[in-house]
Amino acid sequence: MSPDIQDALTGAGLDTADSTSRRLDAEQVKRASLVLVAERTHRPAVVAQVPSGLGRTFTIREFDRSIAASDTAAISGTPADRLAALVGAAAALRGALPPPSPRDDDDPYLRARQRLRSTWSS
Repeated sequence: MSPDIQDALTGAGLDTADSTSRRLDAEQVKRASLVLVAERTHRPAVVAQVPSGLGRTFTIREFDRSIAASDTAAISGTPADRLAALVGAAAALRGALPPPSPRDDDDPYLRARQRLRSTWSS
């Protein structure tokens, strides 16, 4: 984790003591119920490794917009059941929502501290 990202997360009251970053590999994608990426350009790289991951790989903002547009009131069950329902709802809306904002591509990693703060606060 970059020092700027750690500072932003700590400043927002999050504990980063046990947080680490690592490269995503194909085995992780295969096991994941949901893969969230920062930029649209990251999604094809994930899907190229594991084509079956397409239906569960989203940008953070894409997933947020999709869930906000979904009827999630009736989702129940175990946490795994609820996650599967949310991922299914987001996948069903892919391509049906208005085009994403250019900010969907605003990954703050290794960029200016001001841009990081702007991304984190939105």
